[in-house]
Amino acid sequence: MNRYFYDDIDKTTMFDTLQRDYTITFDEDESFLEEWYTLQLIAQQSYDTMGLIIDPISGDTSVIWDTIYYFDSIVTPHAVNGTWELLNSEEDLQLRDTALNARQYRINELSKTDMKLGKGNEDFYFGKR
Repeated sequence: MNRYFYDDIDKTTMFDTLQRDYTITFDEDESFLEEWYTLQLIAQQSYDTMGLIIDPISGDTSVIWDTIYYFDSIVTPHAVNGTWELLNSEEDLQLRDTALNARQYRINELSKTDMKLGKGNEDFYFGKR
């Protein structure tokens, strides 16, 4: 997807942050495939020994610890497939996934290389990259 607008405000960065590299593929057999991945950052910490101190008189030992803080990322791929259908004199596009959830979009523009879909106050711009 090239651009995403919500209430006529460009929210492409927000959409791409939540659904990285979102793509949708329509096949001639009226099937579709949506693919994207999500990125989750998790704060982590680990402990590392820096050294060992031995008291020469008492023989007591102490361990020196260091705490290391870092972020770890989890990348989760997502895919949704199903069938597509044109409705209302081919002005609307309905996507029905394999769980039988249906979404309907208004086809605002359509050419061989570009497509603009609308749904409520959302606009989705697709094009060849």
